[in-house]
Amino acid sequence: MEHETLLMQLHIGNKPHNFNGLDSLQEIKLIEDIDAQLTELAKLVESKENIQNAIRLITRLRTLDNYYNLLSHTVYINEFKDKYNNVFLHARTTIKDKLGKTKWVTAYVGTLKDYPKGVNDVEAIKKGQILIRQKIKGYFGIK
Repeated sequence: MEHETLLMQLHIGNKPHNFNGLDSLQEIKLIEDIDAQLTELAKLVESKENIQNAIRLITRLRTLDNYYNLLSHTVYINEFKDKYNNVFLHARTTIKDKLGKTKWVTAYVGTLKDYPKGVNDVEAIKKGQILIRQKIKGYFGIK
């Protein structure tokens, strides 16, 4: 259940029934704890202003989480030779699309002359990260 949907349901007095699949004999304490958590959450969103603040808070936390995931996404720098034996540096990463398929994302960083240390050049790594992040930020819900 989406957090916003849960808050709206609690705001209007409905408790979700997503937790009904538990065995009541073995999980009584767990069920009581979930019920207590939902009751406390319902008290926090009683007023319209509180629920709007809670939804804004969730939205901001999701946005920060998206930025964190984007910034921590691994970017690799590789050497690449074309058919004329020119050596280039390439940034690449993989990302899963909405269907779960893995997609390769690549970006041209520069020639080996531009970055003499090759794949270990700090400037090449920075440029590769910037280029790849620009290409994949839409996958993380960032405009």
